[in-house]
Amino acid sequence: NKDFDFLDVNEDLEKRIKNNISNYETYEAFIGLIKTKNYTYTAISRALCHILLDIKEGEFTEPYLRILGFNKNSSELLSIIKERATKPLLSKLAKANKILNEDELSLLNEEIFASSLYGGLINIENNKNSGSVYKNEIVII
Repeated sequence: NKDFDFLDVNEDLEKRIKNNISNYETYEAFIGLIKTKNYTYTAISRALCHILLDIKEGEFTEPYLRILGFNKNSSELLSIIKERATKPLLSKLAKANKILNEDELSLLNEEIFASSLYGGLINIENNKNSGSVYKNEIVII
């Protein structure tokens, strides 16, 4: 029986987290202890972020679309998405105040906080600085 209902944390993953909570020295080492063929590094990392940020099952919605990157050969498809999207489409954080409503901005700020927190953990583990999420440009490949 689950003790908590965090997003992306099922009963088995919860048990693996609890059983290994005192057996690690670093964030990556902790994920390594939990990782199996059923639980990838990315899935565990996402689940741990949900626990840290107190994001419960059923609370998360996606009120806007955010473009992080695209293939330059797909620019026509991106134009079609912009025309047909039923949710606000955000390509630059600087334009968020003009595009998103108050609730959407609040969620965006939580997303940015979570990204910064996660980036900070990864930077500490890898002894590097990837910079602020505010400065990240859309990736075009």
